[in-house]
This record gives sequence, C-alpha cells and structure tokens, in this order.
Amino acid sequence: MKTSVFAAILLSCTFAITAGAAKKDGHDHDHDHAAASYDATAGAFHLHVIPLKTTFEVHVHGVAKHESVDLSKAKTKATLLADGKTTVVPLTVKGKGILTSAQPLPKQWTLLVALNVPGQAPAQARFTSTKAAKHAH
Repeated sequence: MKTSVFAAILLSCTFAITAGAAKKDGHDHDHDHAAASYDATAGAFHLHVIPLKTTFEVHVHGVAKHESVDLSKAKTKATLLADGKTTVVPLTVKGKGILTSAQPLPKQWTLLVALNVPGQAPAQARFTSTKAAKHAH
C-alpha cells in the first residue's frame, strides 16, 4: 500500500515538473522543442517557423534581447512556394510573438514571411524545408 501511494505522489510530481518545463520560455504552445524549426534573422527580428501536425507557427523575437514581439498591430504576410504554386497563407496572432497559420506545410516548401511592425523597419525572412535546425531559444 505504501509503495503505490509513493508511486502516485512521484508520478504527480513528475507531471507537474514536466508541465512547468513546457512553458519555461514564456510561450503557451503545443510543439516539441526538440522538433525541427526553421530560423532566420530579418532586420530587428529573429523568426522561427515551427511545423505542427495540422498547421505551422511563426515565432517572432527581437534580435537584441530575444524577447517576444507584440504583433497585435502588425501587418504580416506569408507566401508559400510549393509544387510549382505560389499561395498566400493567412497568419493570425496566437499570442505575444506567435503567429499561426490555417494550414500545414507540405513536404517540400519555401516560405516568405513579411513583417510590418509599428515602430520598426519592415522585414522579410525566407525559409526552406531543406534548412531545418533544432528549435532553440
């Protein structure tokens, strides 16, 4: 009986620690930090494109302090080049510094992300499916 109680407490503690670690970078997101991401620097911004199962996210940080950028008043545009076609993919603000799409990325792709954030010079970043890196902050 004592062993099962101890095991339950240990399991609860492990879950609590793991849940806290998933948010340690200040973002509330559903991806694995060990997963591949695609990184680029454009002007005052550092961007990460993170493919998810049914969508993708673009995380936007300031270059100087790597803080999440307020995108609530930004104008953004994503252009997807895949299978010989060019498609504009709408991005919406999911949270501070996080844009999300309404579609997944195909197997082979190039993505152009344009940012126009008030108070900053407009910037554009280019990503390709052949240049992945481990997601890091």
